[in-house]
Amino acid sequence: DALTGLPNRALFHRRLEDSLVSAHDQNQRVAVMFLDLDKFKTINDTLGHSVGDGLLQEVGERLKRCVRASDTVARWGGDEFIILMPNLDNLEDAVATAQRILSVFQEVCQIASHKLTINTSIGIAFYPNDALEAEVLVQNADIALYQSKDMGRGTYSLFADGLQSEAPEIFSLHESLSKGIDENDFLLYFQPQIAVGSNQIVGMETLVRWNHPTYGLVTPNQFLTLAEEAGIMHDLGRWIVSSAVQQCLNWHRMGFERTFVSINLSAKQFNQDDLVEEIQSVLETIGCPPSCLQLEITEAMAFNDLDYTQDVLSRFKKLGVRFVIDDYGAGASSLNSLSLLDITGIKLHKSLIQDMQTNRNSAALIHALVSMAKYLNIHVTAVGVDKPETLSILKSLNCDYIQGYIISPPLPVEEATVKLQGDFHLSLPPSRIMNPQLDSASAESQVGL
Repeated sequence: DALTGLPNRALFHRRLEDSLVSAHDQNQRVAVMFLDLDKFKTINDTLGHSVGDGLLQEVGERLKRCVRASDTVARWGGDEFIILMPNLDNLEDAVATAQRILSVFQEVCQIASHKLTINTSIGIAFYPNDALEAEVLVQNADIALYQSKDMGRGTYSLFADGLQSEAPEIFSLHESLSKGIDENDFLLYFQPQIAVGSNQIVGMETLVRWNHPTYGLVTPNQFLTLAEEAGIMHDLGRWIVSSAVQQCLNWHRMGFERTFVSINLSAKQFNQDDLVEEIQSVLETIGCPPSCLQLEITEAMAFNDLDYTQDVLSRFKKLGVRFVIDDYGAGASSLNSLSLLDITGIKLHKSLIQDMQTNRNSAALIHALVSMAKYLNIHVTAVGVDKPETLSILKSLNCDYIQGYIISPPLPVEEATVKLQGDFHLSLPPSRIMNPQLDSASAESQVGL
């Protein structure tokens, strides 16, 4: 393999065939261990291919340290590795190796200036217990790998006969996802964002659902990993943007000209070379003004490569598209970092909102963020608001926008349209759990400014 220096897939197959012949003659066992890196795509897309390549090289070195001299560690492709363990006296030796690998992966990887923690999932199949032929043995180890992921990742799984019945289902899901866009199996849901000052709906966050013919509505956290594996993320991302923009235009034509739609970009989308041109093409094709669209990226994505982010945001501002930093307050970036980005607003991380009633520091930090945001002429949105007391505190802290179940859950387009057409009133409780009235000096002292 050119990148890692490990045997490649072809060499692995030759060694596996030879090992099976020898194992048959000597009545021994052989193990095949299939593994891939959990969330490697996120690291590769967010930090860049040079960091991803360095990580793959480090993984190869760690794997070689975990096996016997007679074993073969090979790179299967992408972030997948495969291990051949011939001449096994008992199955427990392979299990002990898998446990050793999982333990080694707990150590932090230093790649360039990045300290990375990465995990792996492992599937194991044995000759002659699970298969007699090389190709089937590898396939069964791959099936066991999927089982390991279903168990929560970061673990290993041994192939069992029952897993064969699950393999067609996995591949069927991939096939269904690949056809989903053409067959209109994806739906958009919308969650309203309310302006605290006017009690009016100003925007709708766009959320995707997969309307599976058997399982019904499936949420993104249940199918996005499968979508990446099926290779449809780019097409799905473009479909989401196009459909959301079209719906916003429909609402504008109904008289809701000030309503925008907000879309979360994945790291892969944000790092597309032609992202700005693609968004511009969608807007021009549909005929919707750029101001109807708000794009969101996480704080971690924004500050990973600041030069790149500044360039992309500048181009989107010239286009007229809104841009917001999501999950703000979850990372280690300083308050001053907001001044480095040409953004429309920030969305506070849910943990700040959830802690606010019991942690005075959280309320003080929100107060400081709102004050700084107003100075920078950007707005602040609080998400995950589900209690009247929380809403009351946020209003007293002069937060601009509110989003959460206290306003509305995500709604299909028909119900979202009804919500736009109706009157909305924020009802505040007469008392609060804590006193949110913080003057500037108090707030600044709480956050150490």
